[in-house]
Amino acid sequence: VNLGKRPLIDAFVGIVACMIAGIALAAGVGGGGLFVPLLMLGLSFDARTATGLSQSMLCGGSAAAFVCNLRLPHPTSPGRRLIDFELACLLAPSLIAGAQLGSLLHATVPPIILLVLLCVVLIDAARKGINNAVKISAK
Repeated sequence: VNLGKRPLIDAFVGIVACMIAGIALAAGVGGGGLFVPLLMLGLSFDARTATGLSQSMLCGGSAAAFVCNLRLPHPTSPGRRLIDFELACLLAPSLIAGAQLGSLLHATVPPIILLVLLCVVLIDAARKGINNAVKISAK
C-alpha cells in the first residue's frame, strides 16, 4: 500500500470517492461496485482490503441516507413513510445470513478467487444496469 507516498493521487482518489458516493447515494445504489476498483487501482489495495474498506465506506453513506430519508413521506401515499420498516424487518434475516456467508468466504477463499467473483458480480450488475437503462430510454 502506497498511502502517503503519493499525496496527489491520494487526494484525487478521495475526491473521486466523494463524487461516487454522492452520485451513487442519490441514485440509491450505494456505489460499492465502484469503490472497490477505485481503491484497487488508485491506492494499490489488494481485493481483500479494498472490499473491507468499501464496506465501511458504504456503511457511512447508508447511515447518512437513512437519516436524510427518515422523515420523508412516501411519494404516492402521503400517510406512509418513505422507508418501509416492515419490509426491512422481513429482509433482515436473509441479509444477515448473506453477510455471514460472505464473511466466511472472504476469510477463507484465496484473493484470486475473490477477484474473479468480484468481476462476475460487477459484470452482472453492469449488464442489468445497461438493460434497465435501455428499457427506460425506450419508453
